[in-house]
Amino acid sequence: MAAAPKERSSDYLICSAVHRPDWECHRETVGALSVRDRIAVATDAEQPLPVRAVAAWFASGVEAGTEKRIGGGDLTGLMTAYINAGLPEATGLAIQAAARATREPIVLMLPPLLQELRRSRSEPTSRSVPVPPTLFVNGVPTYALDKHTRAGRQAIVTFARENQDVRSALERHVPEFRHRDAAYLAAFYTD
Repeated sequence: MAAAPKERSSDYLICSAVHRPDWECHRETVGALSVRDRIAVATDAEQPLPVRAVAAWFASGVEAGTEKRIGGGDLTGLMTAYINAGLPEATGLAIQAAARATREPIVLMLPPLLQELRRSRSEPTSRSVPVPPTLFVNGVPTYALDKHTRAGRQAIVTFARENQDVRSALERHVPEFRHRDAAYLAAFYTD
């Protein structure tokens, strides 16, 4: 994973754990467990990856964004359990430090992914994809117009409001109070 020029598995996994509708059953099941049981599920390599990912997130106590969804956790206990299950100690301590420093659960997805790599019977692969040429809008590179800049957020909101197809898709599939966040995320993944 570290050797890849760009590797998004942790991002995709935490986004699925937090938002994927068909993983709601895992969020409900894991949410009903004690923190100790969440840790046991997260570190059990025989559990399906979606269940382990949700359990790792919930066991950590590290919320995703401003919503309070998972309750208290035991980040130290989770990392200790991963280390006891074979995660290198330096990796576990680095993940713990990163989770504390960033307060972002994306870093917690590395242990379940490493478990999955160990379980896999095939060799990991990477795919080289050429970087497309930079496009400019009024002299501004389009990569500067993303959800991480004020100009980008305004451009995304304007596009989502003025593009009939995008506006219709948001109206059909996303609650109104989430339109802006959904447009930001869609632009991020499209980019």
